[in-house]
Amino acid sequence: MSNFELKPETIAFKKRYSMVERYQTPISLIENTIKYRELETSGLMIVALSGSGKSRMTEYVRESNEYPYCAHKDHKFGIYVEAPGTSMSGFLTAILTALGDPKPSFGDLDSQKSRIITLIGELDVKVVFLDEIQVILPSSGLLPTSKVVKILKELINKTSAAWVLMGTPEAAELIEVDTQLKDRFNRLVTIPAFGCCSNEDALDFIEYLFDILESFPRKLPYFTCLNESLVEGEICYIDSVNYDNLLRFCLATNGKARGIANLLMECVEQTAENKAVTRSVLSSAFNSRFKNDANVEIDPFTASIKKVKDELKKRGLYA
Repeated sequence: MSNFELKPETIAFKKRYSMVERYQTPISLIENTIKYRELETSGLMIVALSGSGKSRMTEYVRESNEYPYCAHKDHKFGIYVEAPGTSMSGFLTAILTALGDPKPSFGDLDSQKSRIITLIGELDVKVVFLDEIQVILPSSGLLPTSKVVKILKELINKTSAAWVLMGTPEAAELIEVDTQLKDRFNRLVTIPAFGCCSNEDALDFIEYLFDILESFPRKLPYFTCLNESLVEGEICYIDSVNYDNLLRFCLATNGKARGIANLLMECVEQTAENKAVTRSVLSSAFNSRFKNDANVEIDPFTASIKKVKDELKKRGLYA
């Protein structure tokens, strides 16, 4: 019989958060937005490609600040909603579901909006995270009179919660189309994928890997280049170090936090405690998790380094 349970060490690794500057900066801005949520400038827009770590950041903020259990009154520090690509009613239903409404799909749009506003107040919700917000933008083009603009403005204006909108780069159009929304969301944060277009980019990637691999439950001879980048305890990009394995790993994961986590978790699943993660293990893990991905044309761990570099250049991850 197949075992469908993840190993305990895989689960423990999955829960690890990274506090490198790429994520600490937006987390600090989220916390600042929550602090001043009752002011007009209490909105924040975060744009990043899917899989770049947006939802993990919100999970960290919510888990770090969740109210203690109270038997006499329900509280929610924050809610996270991934916008469904359906209708505005479906969008409001998703918000009501996150708020614990017993009949989230009941009623017309006005009724749903009213219940959202009431519940946010009753539950003392301090932050609402709306992810993948680009999927609710009208395909015919966004206008100040678009329904999504009107609904969001009403929800934001009639609640004291901070609203954090997140999505792919095209989602930024939402706060550009309306003057009031632009004033409210006067801070836009972009989280790029990790890449190796410059020494500085590679250094950021190395720093991130050091951070998440600090308690990795396997030996990692594959990442010798990371240790070779340490000079008296400081992380440096060193020209004499061979970073080919870093480039292979970057291509395998597209430099995205989700891809990095998924690939490393699969390595843990495929190895015993006393085994090491080698290039062949990474190749096997890559083919298990990403083989059917439409973007996968080569196995980065078996292809020539020239092909790896050429593919990275196509994706804007190497120069």
